[in-house]
Amino acid sequence: MGKGAGRVLVRLWSAGLIQGALALGGNQGSAAGGTALQALPLGVPKILLSTVASGNIRPFVGSRDIFVIFSVVDFVGGPNQLSRQILSRAATSLLQMARSWGALLPSPDLKNLVALSALGNTTPLVENCLQQLPVLGMEGVVFHASGAGGAAMEDLIRAGWFSAVLDLTTHELVGEALGYDIYTPTQPGRLQAAAELGLPMVVSVGGLDYYVFGAPSTIPEHLRDRKTLLHNPFNANVALKTEEFARVAEALCHRLNPARGPVALIIPLKGFSQYGEEGGPFWNPEGIEIFVRTVQSNLSSRHHLHILNAPINSSQVVKVAISELRKFLGGGRAKG
Repeated sequence: MGKGAGRVLVRLWSAGLIQGALALGGNQGSAAGGTALQALPLGVPKILLSTVASGNIRPFVGSRDIFVIFSVVDFVGGPNQLSRQILSRAATSLLQMARSWGALLPSPDLKNLVALSALGNTTPLVENCLQQLPVLGMEGVVFHASGAGGAAMEDLIRAGWFSAVLDLTTHELVGEALGYDIYTPTQPGRLQAAAELGLPMVVSVGGLDYYVFGAPSTIPEHLRDRKTLLHNPFNANVALKTEEFARVAEALCHRLNPARGPVALIIPLKGFSQYGEEGGPFWNPEGIEIFVRTVQSNLSSRHHLHILNAPINSSQVVKVAISELRKFLGGGRAKG
């Protein structure tokens, strides 16, 4: 039902008959309505008025920019004096958005944008790369590698927003390769958009050494004997086992090998995250060694492989990443 409603919404929007959409409901209505809203392009105003907005809304939102409003009251029995005010406010919000917003479309003169991926564990690396991009005449746009962020990045790459990709935090592959991780992409296929389009890709292994879950109670039973750190009370990180590094490395190579454009892969031997740095709680040199051997055996010889004796957030990784990007872009691009 939700997918069918989504197709109807897209037809109406494409024909210029609607400028936005509002869905409302409880659990069932939010599932159908959220699925329908996800069919509309990024930027088109979308509101979900839901009785279960404080629960797990990931399936209702996916990687789309949907405004979710807790309805406060239920809708059983039809509108009443209280719910009419709530419905009116949601409708007014959509009206105001529709008057000001439209689909996120790259302008005809768009140029020199680079997509980057990040987590808290790789923020120093990403921030330092961002500081270097203007030297190349480039501007960076950062996506949180949280499942939705990576999927949104893939969508916007396909939409033509970016000239190149610094995909330094590929953590979402953990969920695709191993399952369980709550940062599994909301749409499968991380790394595929740039590879298919032939964009220059500088890739690293940020966050490929641990799982991400919610509160500790959400960690699957079979993983509870692992090293665990609380990123915050609602975000638990769980270390990968040594043999799991090989499976993630295979998945990474599988995604990079078909790339039509230039690719550089950077592997820092002293840790894939702040937690996984040498001496850190997730430090696993055996896992990193297996990861490197697997990549060396599986990565296409067309791609550039850099193995650095440094942690991921080091200046060495920044230097190589920017150097490779500069080469791929032909020495940098003119500002303007």
